[in-house]
Amino acid sequence: MTNPTDPSAERGDHVLAVARRMLGREEARDESASGVAAGTVQASEKLCSHLGRVVGHRGMSALFVRSLFLTRARYPWLVGDPHAGHDGRWQALYACLQAQTPEAAREASLCLVTDVLRLLGGLIGDTLVLRLLAEVWPDEVSTRTTEETP
Repeated sequence: MTNPTDPSAERGDHVLAVARRMLGREEARDESASGVAAGTVQASEKLCSHLGRVVGHRGMSALFVRSLFLTRARYPWLVGDPHAGHDGRWQALYACLQAQTPEAAREASLCLVTDVLRLLGGLIGDTLVLRLLAEVWPDEVSTRTTEETP
């Protein structure tokens, strides 16, 4: 699996590139860990809400929890209670991220969102995932990107 924190990994990896742009779009102008955390929570909420219409909200919840588990292998401080419910999940994610350095929070956020998108892409295909993301983040997911993805 591609390392999302490696800048050279983005070449040819449309999912990683889109995840980076999505998070950058949602991130506050405040470049502190709190700003990164707020942007990640906002992007994650939008992502789960919008894509939940395709795989169901419980399906997106399961994918998010699985992604959190996978990301925790690299960032053990990223904890969360899978049974915390909708609001509890976002509060826990915010608390974990804002307690880190901005760089660590940004890296973990990118890894988490990329894992969510890759897991979903494994189920419904990357092309469909990118098309659905373009409905929410049209400037971050170009038509060219969605057409080139196999």
